[in-house]
Amino acid sequence: MIALVLLSGFLGFAVKYIDEVFDEGRFSKSTAYLLGAIAIPVSTYLFVTDFYWRQLLLAIFLGVLFACKVDNRAFQIFFAATFGLGLAYHLTIAPLTINWLFVGTAALAGVLDELGNDTVDRYQCNCFVTSFFQHRWALKLLVLGFGWANLLPIGHVLAFLVFDGAYETVGSASELSIQFAIDNPQLAINPAPVVNSIRNSQFTIGN
Repeated sequence: MIALVLLSGFLGFAVKYIDEVFDEGRFSKSTAYLLGAIAIPVSTYLFVTDFYWRQLLLAIFLGVLFACKVDNRAFQIFFAATFGLGLAYHLTIAPLTINWLFVGTAALAGVLDELGNDTVDRYQCNCFVTSFFQHRWALKLLVLGFGWANLLPIGHVLAFLVFDGAYETVGSASELSIQFAIDNPQLAINPAPVVNSIRNSQFTIGN
């Protein structure tokens, strides 16, 4: 279970880091390429070897797909490689079981999170709804509910929460790096990308 949790944490970190690089112009592209090269075999391994992570990965993918958030080439390559290799494994080595009720329910929660996140980014207020969707709590609560109902092993609930926590941590670090650059412009190595990122993101977390 320790390996599962560690791999899940790495995957959440890598996915958000890549998102920040190619969507927001933050962090390092070379590091993003390296993380992507490692993340693809990690996600493929989890997809073909772990029944529960297969459902979660597929649900996450369908959620962002139906919400039209697979919006950069890096994510397109990541998802195409993961599920393409998974399909090849399914066709040539062993069948892969998918619980479509589980996947569909989790994907709907993912769509709700993504659409809610976009909405509160446009109409921000200091309220519960904004916090709920900024941190995408619909899928988290569903996963906790699956664990409570014994539909998802506790180890996989923990692994998902570590995945999500790593994802959120990178997003928060990205926002803090921008605020640091604003407060200390003399220390910014290249302020132009920071200024452009500020203008584009308008200080939203988790885009």
